[in-house]
Amino acid sequence: MKSIYVRNIVFVMLIGAICSCSGPIVFKPSDIAPAATGTVKVKDIKNGNYSVEVKVIHMAPVEKINKKAQYYVVWVETKEGSFNIGKLIMDKELNGYLFAQSTYKPRKVFITAEKDEKAVNADRKEVLITKKM
Repeated sequence: MKSIYVRNIVFVMLIGAICSCSGPIVFKPSDIAPAATGTVKVKDIKNGNYSVEVKVIHMAPVEKINKKAQYYVVWVETKEGSFNIGKLIMDKELNGYLFAQSTYKPRKVFITAEKDEKAVNADRKEVLITKKM
């Protein structure tokens, strides 16, 4: 038990160290998954797109959030609307990661539990969400 705790602390510190160079955005605490936490790093890249890197830890099993869900999907909210940028890649310890690109500048990033990884409309229950950027 202690080694899992230490490993999780090291993982959070590693996230902070990796993301500290451009100021990571931290997800707000969630009533839906109170133990879940993570960061988002958005970077303007040369070709007019934006890279979005999401790292989360302590997620609940997705089926506990939504019985019909199979995936955690990451969305960007932009002035043009909200867009699915991909599913989180989850490990056995319920930590997740996604690296994607967006053609629109994200104003917020949020995560939902979905039954379809290519969902076009987000579930109304956001598992994690950032503040406005």
